[in-house]
Amino acid sequence: TNLDDAKAIDRFLDNARKAVVIGGGLIGISVTEALIKRGLDVVVVEMKERILNTILDEQASLMAEEVLKQAGVEIIVGQTVVKVNGKGTVKEVILDNGVAIPCNLVVVAIGVLPRPELALDAKLEINRGIVVDRHMATNCPGVYACGDVAEAYDFVYGENRLTPIWPNAYVGGRIAGFNMAGIPTKYSGSTAINSLNYFGIDIASAGMPTAPNNDGYETISKQEGNIYQKVILKNDLLMGMIFVGNIEKSGIIFGLMRDRVNVESFKQS
Repeated sequence: TNLDDAKAIDRFLDNARKAVVIGGGLIGISVTEALIKRGLDVVVVEMKERILNTILDEQASLMAEEVLKQAGVEIIVGQTVVKVNGKGTVKEVILDNGVAIPCNLVVVAIGVLPRPELALDAKLEINRGIVVDRHMATNCPGVYACGDVAEAYDFVYGENRLTPIWPNAYVGGRIAGFNMAGIPTKYSGSTAINSLNYFGIDIASAGMPTAPNNDGYETISKQEGNIYQKVILKNDLLMGMIFVGNIEKSGIIFGLMRDRVNVESFKQS
């Protein structure tokens, strides 16, 4: 949560042998890589059916999982930790299926949730986060919200959604600042976007990881060895992308997605 926590973990690792990381998302896998580099055995426990499930499709998740396993990481999916045992120090965790895993360290990395207490007290409109309009304004005149707590417009889904990542917080903050300063400025929207490198594998994704089971969506993908690339389209507009192994063109593809460019004439290229 803060720098002192990180320092405490750093000191503790010299005498630790095995860690359990609860959560196989971005933070959980990042922590796992750091712990492996420090020489610990690591078990990742993910409640869903696969790791990195919010940003990757099944194929990309399997590729990431294989890289982690090659690095010595044990991955348990479809389970969660229900109990941590030990007096003063961690001795083991118990999974919901009753299996005990001995360990010295437990890291909880189960995602980000807004803390809307202040907004609730102020009678602001709350859904999963603080609801804002296209100017980052709340339902209370003169009050704006941005960053991880704000539920703002997602141009891929066409609705307000939480996208708790730094680039979106930065843009949302600028828009809120302009409007607070009396310069009317419209938020063009954001969407989920992630670029990462874990255990030497490059991954970039944005928008929808998997096409909904609705008419009108088109998926184009190809895989060659350790390289996997996929885009999702609707009405010839990009709605999602996943690049694994070779992410060289991911920035261009995201630019086309962000600018809502019709790709009909060159989508197969």
